Amino acid sequence: MELLILDNSVAATPTSSGKGKVKGGLNNTKFEAFLTSYIMEKNLLSIVTAEREDWKFFIETFHAQDFCLIRPSGMPLDNSEYIDAMTNEKLSNLREELVAVESFKTTKCATVGIATYTVKEIFSYDDVPTEEIATFSIVVEKIGNGEKILVSHMHRCNGRPVCQQTRQRNGYPNREQGNKLKKKYLEVIRRFLKKKVRLR
Repeated sequence: MELLILDNSVAATPTSSGKGKVKGGLNNTKFEAFLTSYIMEKNLLSIVTAEREDWKFFIETFHAQDFCLIRPSGMPLDNSEYIDAMTNEKLSNLREELVAVESFKTTKCATVGIATYTVKEIFSYDDVPTEEIATFSIVVEKIGNGEKILVSHMHRCNGRPVCQQTRQRNGYPNREQGNKLKKKYLEVIRRFLKKKVRLR
């Protein structure tokens, strides 16, 4: 088992020779770029009510095989259960907006990152619209010598609701409005995901 020795600043972490940075290691910039991409692609799949195969590709792109999400109830979700949750017909029009990355630390070798971040979530469950602020903790791993990063663990806190006036001002979409976007965007997203396969 690897001992997780944490360091807030990857730039100050020495290499095995004791000089300079960890070449190609995780840092704040890489993590925030990864997180932005993760949230963006999750939003795209959600808004078009993507099928299970699309979510499976999302999982293969962003999640480790032993991924685990701990929900506010304390109940865990593995990758298969995560797909079940995201394709649940009761859930619609989920979108997230990154508010802030509160903290980021890495192991000394800069291959594992641990962070907390906050998002604004908007979604409908059983056609009941909800808008809330939620904070996550997340563990990510850098794979091999390349730039590939995967999520191995997430923990979501209880969301804090946003007032009704703010929801109306933001123009929250209902299920019908969200479904109307499906034909327009689904093929675009699938072409984008297939292109990423060729690039891997």
